[in-house]
Amino acid sequence: MYSYSYNFESLGISGFMVFLFFILSYVAVSFILRWNMFIKAGEPGWKSLVPIYSDYTEWKIAGFGKEFIQLLLLGIGLCIVTLLFALLGAFGMFLNVLLWIVYIVLTVIITIRKCICLAHCFGKDDTFGLVGLLIFSTIGTLILSWGNCAYTAPEIVPAEEGNPAAKSMLTGIFADIKAGRPIGK
Repeated sequence: MYSYSYNFESLGISGFMVFLFFILSYVAVSFILRWNMFIKAGEPGWKSLVPIYSDYTEWKIAGFGKEFIQLLLLGIGLCIVTLLFALLGAFGMFLNVLLWIVYIVLTVIITIRKCICLAHCFGKDDTFGLVGLLIFSTIGTLILSWGNCAYTAPEIVPAEEGNPAAKSMLTGIFADIKAGRPIGK
């Protein structure tokens, strides 16, 4: 009788090595692309090699360094709250799911805005930010790294009393929601 199980044993060591080669090649190309993008933006290239610091640097290049820290701390705090809500039983589980959905939606909105602003910093349009940097990030980073686009630092608007979005992206989003405006306008 034939066996139709598909695992690494049936592929053999050569199949696993080919798979590993493609994964490591993709990681190496990603490091090289980010290294070049960081150099083009005036940041040292070695920052692309440090895991969380490279993400912070990319957000900072787009003008969102503070928001990256806020999202990171919010995620860590949410993990702690999840553990505490686990003591409440079913109601706590409902609150956990609700909080995580809000966190994911907030993260997606801010990441979309970050991609669009990163595209603007390199002279590209909104469509490139959404399609090139959000959906096809490796191809978009390739275009930013080795394309003929030049980096211009994002405009930093000083925090004013009438401009809540200048203080922080998160406070700006909450102010937009409270005022009934479209987010980011």
